[in-house]
Amino acid sequence: LKDVFNNNQWHYASILHKIENITLSAGHHQVVIANSTLNTNLLKSQHLAPDDDGYLLVGSGFIGCIKEGPNVVLSERSPRVFIHNVEFGKCPLTLCSPEDRCHNQPCMTHGVCITRPDNYYCQCNSRFSGRNCEVDDGPPCLSMPCQNNAHCEEDNVGNYKCHCPPGFIGKHCEAQVSGRVCENNPCQNNSTCIVSPVGSYKCVCPKGFSGNDCEINIDECLSDPCQNGGTCIDDIDNYTCNCASTGYKGRHCEDNINECEEKPCLNSGTCFDTYGSYSCECPNGFTGQNCEIKVQSCNNWLCHNGATCEDQPHGFKCNCPPGYSGVYCEVNANGCQPGVCPPNADCFENAAGIQCICKPGYTGLPSACKPIDACLNSPCHNGGTCSVSGDGFNCTCVPGFTGPTCQTNIEECASMPCQHGGLCIDLVNGYHCNCTADYTGASCEYQLDPCYSNPCLNNGTCHLKVNRDYYCECPPGFEGLNCENNVDDCFMVACPENRICVDGINSHE
Repeated sequence: LKDVFNNNQWHYASILHKIENITLSAGHHQVVIANSTLNTNLLKSQHLAPDDDGYLLVGSGFIGCIKEGPNVVLSERSPRVFIHNVEFGKCPLTLCSPEDRCHNQPCMTHGVCITRPDNYYCQCNSRFSGRNCEVDDGPPCLSMPCQNNAHCEEDNVGNYKCHCPPGFIGKHCEAQVSGRVCENNPCQNNSTCIVSPVGSYKCVCPKGFSGNDCEINIDECLSDPCQNGGTCIDDIDNYTCNCASTGYKGRHCEDNINECEEKPCLNSGTCFDTYGSYSCECPNGFTGQNCEIKVQSCNNWLCHNGATCEDQPHGFKCNCPPGYSGVYCEVNANGCQPGVCPPNADCFENAAGIQCICKPGYTGLPSACKPIDACLNSPCHNGGTCSVSGDGFNCTCVPGFTGPTCQTNIEECASMPCQHGGLCIDLVNGYHCNCTADYTGASCEYQLDPCYSNPCLNNGTCHLKVNRDYYCECPPGFEGLNCENNVDDCFMVACPENRICVDGINSHE
């Protein structure tokens, strides 16, 4: 293997499947061979055939790291797996130290040395350039990098700083503070944009909104203000409680409605108001929630608790056993006892005796209380999925939203992901960084390297300068900003009579 891969650092790795063996390579060099493994899980004895032994050989002299993961699992040792030259541990391994290419300070204290896998890179101070920052370009302030009448000051290591006049900001005082940052109207929902002293902007939100750009509608329903099963509907700096089908009224559904005022009980039935509902005590010969059903004669379901039914000229009569009373013998003389009311119904005692009322979250006749569909009014916002849970509901939010009703857009900019002065713009389930001129990348994490595109032609060498600039060190025979021009070696050459000078590369004839 080449020495460049023996540096105790991470390298590219790949797996090649062949019949009865697996070859794993690092840095495009073969380093591992397993001759009896049935899949990409290495060193796992349970993957071997009953009579097989596994053999793992790591290339001699290789010191590096192979990342364990879904496709490469280097697991525990096994008596049935023979291992040679394998060291288990976390990378970098402590048994050796990686080569420090900056150890000898090649940048001559005129810049910052950055170690690369196969080399080093000097990030020179403003005054210096060259591969090792060996070229003194003179005072950086002579090139007048500071704009808008700013004052340039060089420090003791060759960098410079621009002292901006009032109204300008930026490394070179190139950005004007005056309201330009507000020209694109970054503040939403009728908020006010103001310029901060450092040249950025700040949004003053109206009531009911929050966020860097006042883009978040504050959910006043988060405090759960609606009582007794009322549904909260969020509004701007306000909320409304929908008390429909709850039996309550008021701003917060806090007042019990006396349903008996509407006289719901028919056929001379007696109405009893309950919390959130009502109950009708029907006269002999009528039944139903509102005594709306006329009973013509006895049948098997009229009389409860073992009572016998007796036909009457105008209806029927239930002959109750001892301990029970009521039109249908439904009232237990001992009061509310477990099992007196059907499932999903609560027992209440009043002047008429025992009343069975559907529990909160249920509706219908007490004998057949059905759950109220809490998702009926689509309480989940922003594409959230509603599911009934007990006497309430749960919202499953789409990525990018949170809250009990998925009402809040997750502020991905809260963690300040944009580096090096980049401006973070919040998106749904993501963010976008507007980077400064010197940086790029999803989080502005990469400094722009003008030499990356190899602008120097004809084997010229690219060197970094200040302000994202570069210069080309041209080979003999070429000149120009990018070494694009062949030097005319015939210039000022006087050939003998009847001879013509022919230019070459760094030569003539």
